[in-house]
Amino acid sequence: MNKKKMTYFESKINTVTDLEKGENYMKRKIVIAGAVIACAAACQLVNADAAQAAKKYTISKTTKPCSSAYIRDKGYNAKSKNYFTIKSYLEKLKKQGGGTLVLKKGTYKICSTLTVPSKVTIQLKNGVVLKKTDKTGSKSLKAGKVMFKLTSAKAKDYKGTKKVVITSNKKATIDLGKVKNAVAIDTGHNYNVTVSNLKFRNKNAGTYINIAGSRTVKVTNCTFQGNAAYTGGSYQAAVLINAYGRTPCKTVKIIGNTFTNLENGIRTTKYKKQVYSEGVSITKNKFKNMTISAVTGKMWTGAVITGNTVYRSDASKGTAFAFQLYSMTEPEISGNTIDKCRTPIYFGRASKIDNSISEAKISSMENNTVTDAVVYYVIQKHDSETRLLYFKDKNDKDFRITPETTPYRGHYETTSGYTANSGQAKTYYVFRSYMEQLEYTGGGTITVAAGTYTLSHSVCIPSNVTVNFEDGVKIQKVKAVNTNLATNKTMFELVPPSKEGVKNSVGGYNGSQNVTLQGNGSTIFDCAYTLNAMAVVMGHAQNINIRNIAFTNENGSHFIELNSSKNVTVENCSFTDFKIYNNKSHKEAINVDTTDSNNNGFNYEWSNHDRTACDTVMINNCMFTNIGVAVGSHTYSVAMNDVNTQVYHENITIQNCKVSQTYNAGIRMLNWRNAVINNNEFLGIQGLEDNKGYNYTCILVKGAVNPTITKNTFEKAGMKKNYAVVIYEKTQPATDGAIAAGYADTYSVLSEENRAALRDNTVKGLCYKRFLTKYADGTNDLYTEDGVTKNPNNLFNDSNSATDGDNVTIPDDGKEDATE
Repeated sequence: MNKKKMTYFESKINTVTDLEKGENYMKRKIVIAGAVIACAAACQLVNADAAQAAKKYTISKTTKPCSSAYIRDKGYNAKSKNYFTIKSYLEKLKKQGGGTLVLKKGTYKICSTLTVPSKVTIQLKNGVVLKKTDKTGSKSLKAGKVMFKLTSAKAKDYKGTKKVVITSNKKATIDLGKVKNAVAIDTGHNYNVTVSNLKFRNKNAGTYINIAGSRTVKVTNCTFQGNAAYTGGSYQAAVLINAYGRTPCKTVKIIGNTFTNLENGIRTTKYKKQVYSEGVSITKNKFKNMTISAVTGKMWTGAVITGNTVYRSDASKGTAFAFQLYSMTEPEISGNTIDKCRTPIYFGRASKIDNSISEAKISSMENNTVTDAVVYYVIQKHDSETRLLYFKDKNDKDFRITPETTPYRGHYETTSGYTANSGQAKTYYVFRSYMEQLEYTGGGTITVAAGTYTLSHSVCIPSNVTVNFEDGVKIQKVKAVNTNLATNKTMFELVPPSKEGVKNSVGGYNGSQNVTLQGNGSTIFDCAYTLNAMAVVMGHAQNINIRNIAFTNENGSHFIELNSSKNVTVENCSFTDFKIYNNKSHKEAINVDTTDSNNNGFNYEWSNHDRTACDTVMINNCMFTNIGVAVGSHTYSVAMNDVNTQVYHENITIQNCKVSQTYNAGIRMLNWRNAVINNNEFLGIQGLEDNKGYNYTCILVKGAVNPTITKNTFEKAGMKKNYAVVIYEKTQPATDGAIAAGYADTYSVLSEENRAALRDNTVKGLCYKRFLTKYADGTNDLYTEDGVTKNPNNLFNDSNSATDGDNVTIPDDGKEDATE
């Protein structure tokens, strides 16, 4: 068919039409291309998901290598097949850029070294046992000592294998099969490695995990089991934290693991001088039955060792060290529990580099609990050995001391005073160390075994303490020689040890409380005639009991200084033999006093001289023989803010006691209110001569308010007659300080009931038949008619054996009290 020839115009029209058609065609092509691209993208996503899924492989103990080359390998056999299978999948994951290899339940024998690439997780299902063997079954395959190797000879500065996890659900085991010097996991220059929830066992002189020159490594919730039959070698630890050349470790965390029956739990064996591993954290682990240490570390800075438990299951102290550390900088070691370790914490030097530990870090070590150790202190050994800190135990509060006992937990053994002067102060330091521990625990009991104990200085007793002295105990004072200890005149001070050297730290009744000194059988407190020594001193104390103790051989002072204290009982005690010093025969066996600086009578730095009086003192069934005065006060105080207001000792009771042979009066009351002196025997009063020319009464009453003195027996001795009881209506201050301070005069106030009770006493020998009251104006209550005394109110009811007559010119027996 002939085609019609188009005109020029028609051809132009057709050209336009064709263009329109072409444009539509192009539009269709663009749409189609977009669809193709979208499909391609979707395919890529599908392929990516498929690739991602392909990076997780699950194998069993019967799985064959994923590479047939390994099956054809000459070394492939029944003994090596598990090794080759795991090796092939690790290499496959390496090619794919990482992934996860899951091992199903079963035992896998690993005869040679498996190299773990980056970004790989090895997950062991419950029941998996990876067992190291040294039998390959072929000469062409060499057995390896390492099970999993993360190291690379070319890697450095933490740029080796990274992001590796080896883990399980706590029911998978890595068994080194007792292969000598085998290593389960070996790292070097790695970054971000985690090992968790695995059981390790059967190492033989090797180690389970070697962390060398790596960064950000975590070992958590694993158990590491040792075997006493397989020890030694160069590792001797479950986990090593080492430098790799000059590359130290950084940020290594060992958390929540259990280590059992090992030489060392964690150890450093390789380090470089002054190249410190940083950020080592060992927390919340349990170390059971270690033979050398739980942790031995070297060249660590800022290490944290907290919340761990180190213990033994047997009765031995078979663990040498809990933490043995060398050349450490600012370690934090606290909150650990350590039991049956010979040495809890030890610091030594590596490469002659000293440790650098601040006082704050040393102090934090107190927050460890140490029990049943050989030494209870932190040792630091540089050129010489020092003790940085002593451990305390809140539960350690019941002790028995013998003459051979050494200080509690080694305290004070290194102080110069402990061995000075042939060890004169050793017993003092022993008692002091135990009292300081009881202050820390809030109280407790010390039983003192039979024997002789010499005390050179004051032993301070804190609150809530009972000291039981067994039959046959003798506490003997010795004079302190050439020591710088300030308190050397007292045997026992009832004040918390921590307050002893702190000025004005105790006041009111807030000193030691609830203290008992209890003798059993023969218990002797011998002041040994040491000048001005005292057996017991208390100030601002409360609830004190002293029982069944024989006090003896006082020279110039008091057996018991009872100042500013409340609820004090002294019973069934004896006080025997007193020497006068500086003409002061008025020194009482038991002195009742206020803490008053103006009277210069209580010179203890720790006491607040607030003039607190004594309140409720019971002295019962005691014997006083060959003494100055049995019980008394020889100064008085006024209120701190008002010199006209008297301060009174309240409710002092002396009953069922026997006083025999005194230099001075039997009892000297001064500013006592509501006192009761009942059913006592005063025999041989002034039977000992002080050569001062005074004539002493049995009971001297000054500034007393409402005293009850009844049912006592009085008998003077010697050559001087006197009234058994002499009452001064007015008494003036006697010490220079009190006079200068303007203390008001003090007055005795006796009711008719008091006087009626006073008549109900028995007088004998050189005592007159009456008691005497000396009034403020210089007169007295004696009056006569036709030379016969007529006052019936001062006549004792039982005076048949007393001396007739009166003598109102007896010298004032209170003038000698001008100074303490």
